[in-house]
Amino acid sequence: MKISLRDKKFRILMVAILVTAVLAAGLYFIISRGKNSKLVEYNGVSFTMGSTEAKFMEEYYSDESDKTWRSQKDISKVDREINRVLRAFRKSLEKGDWDNAKKYISEDSRDTYTDLLAEEPGKMKLLSEYIENIEMIHLAEEPDDSSTYFRTAEYNRNDDESGTPVIFINIDGEWYIDNL
Repeated sequence: MKISLRDKKFRILMVAILVTAVLAAGLYFIISRGKNSKLVEYNGVSFTMGSTEAKFMEEYYSDESDKTWRSQKDISKVDREINRVLRAFRKSLEKGDWDNAKKYISEDSRDTYTDLLAEEPGKMKLLSEYIENIEMIHLAEEPDDSSTYFRTAEYNRNDDESGTPVIFINIDGEWYIDNL
């Protein structure tokens, strides 16, 4: 029996073997990846534990990190300052006074919220209600003089652990809302 590359049955057999090998390799990859990885969800996005983002998230929100940020000497002072900004911001929103309210938002974020609230001014009251009962969930350490980053604080609603945090940023000694 002579086998020829021109034989139709031989070509079909070779294609079938090749397809089977590719499918088997793909299935093995999927199964082995699933066994060796753990999915973590943060702000509605899933990460595998092997990814850089998941490692950062795991360290950032670990029990040890929790103890560190809560032990900062100025945490009460920072919380009072941020709540003062928050009260003034909410008061302006409740009055429908966006011109005053936007001064409590960082310059980098103002346009985003101006556009959003210009489309639907009724959202100001809803936004005020949403941020009414928020509490601190993280405070970054005070940067040293050589640092190039700003100090931030994260707040979240008491009843919404999975929600997007409200992020405050300290610029030149003043706290501003950076993300709602």
